[in-house]
Amino acid sequence: TFENIIEKTLQRITPLLKSDNIKLITNLNCSKPINSFQTEIVQVLLNLLKNSQEALIENKTDNPMITINTYCKSSKAYLEVLDNAGGLNEEHLDIIFDPYFTTKSNKDGSGLGLYMSKTIIENHCKGTLDVINNKNGARFIISIDICEKTI
Repeated sequence: TFENIIEKTLQRITPLLKSDNIKLITNLNCSKPINSFQTEIVQVLLNLLKNSQEALIENKTDNPMITINTYCKSSKAYLEVLDNAGGLNEEHLDIIFDPYFTTKSNKDGSGLGLYMSKTIIENHCKGTLDVINNKNGARFIISIDICEKTI
């Protein structure tokens, strides 16, 4: 389930978020088993959370916040990561997942994190990874098929 993945991920990253005074909110509303590789999704979620953390710090966001939502719709489970760091430039939305593209001004980024995340979700996990801008920031959405039966 996404809940297990989130729990494992948060064990690793929560202390880092707390040290930067970033509030973490979780709304977990889908406990159905997913048809995927748990450790790979943990890596993707860590990358998304780390990117949000860096954007919140770089933008000096007041009351920095990251929200993780899960929900089920039809035969899919959804996991969203939202932040209030101001969002992405509209011109970057179409190329954010391209290899070697980075928005990091300090050139610490290789531009491979989101590219690899999308590759993992779409090729290995047979899901989708998309991004849109919200009112206050970016919203990354992972969608993966729900398992029909447990093995």
